[in-house]
Amino acid sequence: MKVCFDIDGTITERPEFFSLLSRAVRKSGGKVFVVTSRTRSAENMEATKREVNDCGIEYDELHMLEDRAEAER
Repeated sequence: MKVCFDIDGTITERPEFFSLLSRAVRKSGGKVFVVTSRTRSAENMEATKREVNDCGIEYDELHMLEDRAEAER
């Protein structure tokens, strides 16, 4: 099983629920992907990882949007 959770308005609304769900999915051999429309930068990536970890989410990959200038290259 593969599941994908958004951060803002999803994980942040019910962190305890998504923490339990992420652990159950990974324990059963599934993968958890976290997505956000936050712009990807080194600073944002580290801050977002901390926030997701602080919510108790176990995940396999974090996906963020490219910086607009980077995307237009």
